[in-house]
Formats: sequence, structure tokens, C-alpha cells
Amino acid sequence: HVVQTRESQARIGRELDGSLPHRPVASNGHDRGVLFGKQAFKAASYPDLLNACVFQLLLVALPEEFYFRGYFQSTIDAICKKRVRFLGVDVGWGLLITVIVFAISHTIVAYQWWHFSIFFPALLFGYLRLLTGSITAPVLFHVASNVIMDWFARSYV
Repeated sequence: HVVQTRESQARIGRELDGSLPHRPVASNGHDRGVLFGKQAFKAASYPDLLNACVFQLLLVALPEEFYFRGYFQSTIDAICKKRVRFLGVDVGWGLLITVIVFAISHTIVAYQWWHFSIFFPALLFGYLRLLTGSITAPVLFHVASNVIMDWFARSYV
């Protein structure tokens, strides 16, 4: 656990781009530490967890998984018959192509450089589809991933 002083925080801010805000000193007399304008992690409460889960299920995960894993990945796999056995499933071109299209589609909607990292959970969504033969596991994992990432975002603000 590293504690930054106001002076070291200001120096780091100037070195990065000078845009870091000046944070108040915590009750223990030390700065909480700031990185790229975000304060240190502080677990946020999630009073609307049920609403967030229902929203993620009905309006995000279910439609996306129905289309990308249920239709798109399955269609590409039906067209491209070649498969490779990997981690207990027969992986075809459908997984890789779907993952790429999925990641790009998230970047097109609202460009953020980190949206390309969506590639990695999408690999797991597609793998779960292949492993179970259903979209239920990918949908539930998608909901959990989005809700957890939302909680992390709330905890760093």
C-alpha cells in the first residue's frame, strides 16, 4: 500500500499531463492516492442491484447473446465446417469472427479505447455457447460481467 503526499501527487500529475485534481487529505492525514484523475478504490454500495441485473438481462445480455452467439456464431460455424478441438469443444471460425465483430460493434456504438478489451470476455461467451450448446450460460455470464464492471466503475469514481 503506497501513500502519496500532496507534493508527490502534484509532481506525478504534472508529469502525466497536469490535469489531476487536487484531492483533500483523508482522515488519517494522508492523501488517498490518485491515478489518472480517479481516487483509490472504495467499494460502492449497489442499492439498485436487482434493477441493474434485470436491465442487463432483458435489454443487453439476452438480445446480444441471442444475436451474436445464438445466430451469428452458429451461422458462421454452419458455413465454415472446419473445427479444432480446444478445451473440450470443437472451435470453428464462428467463435473468432463473432468475437471480433462483437468487440468492434461495441466500439462503434460509443468509442472508448478500452472497448477493444471486450474481445476477451466475448471469447468466454462464445466458448460457453460451444460448451453448453445453449445461450443460457453466456447470457448469465454476460449479465454478471456487466454488473460487476458497473460496480467497479462506481467504486472508482
